[in-house]
Parts: sequence; structure tokens; C-alpha cells
Amino acid sequence: MPVLYVRATYAEEESLSRFLLELFGWGNYEIDWARGRWQCTVPRALSAHEITRMRAVTKLEHYQQS
Repeated sequence: MPVLYVRATYAEEESLSRFLLELFGWGNYEIDWARGRWQCTVPRALSAHEITRMRAVTKLEHYQQS
């Protein structure tokens, strides 16, 4: 499963979680706060359009996918 690293504030958890819930459904992703960024385990990589949408719903500072 791909891991997304999202550098956003701790307060953005609700927005990020809501976005991932809408995209992948309940129980299909995991989100953890680690070392000043969000680590999100998701079932597939995000498309360019989905990344743009994620930036719109969170105050995204940095995004990295591995």
C-alpha cells in the first residue's frame, strides 16, 4: 500500500481525514501524525487531480508519495 507524507498542520487532521474517507471509504486508509507531518497509508497512489483536490481541502505545505 502506498504511503503519502503530507506536511500540514496538526489541526488539518479533520480535513485530511474527511478527504481520504470520501476518496477511499471507511477503513481503507490509515492516518498518523509522525515527526511534524501526516503519514497516510492508502490503497493506491493519488492521481494529479486528487492531489489538487487534497491541496484545496487542506492547507498543504508539502506532499510526498512513496
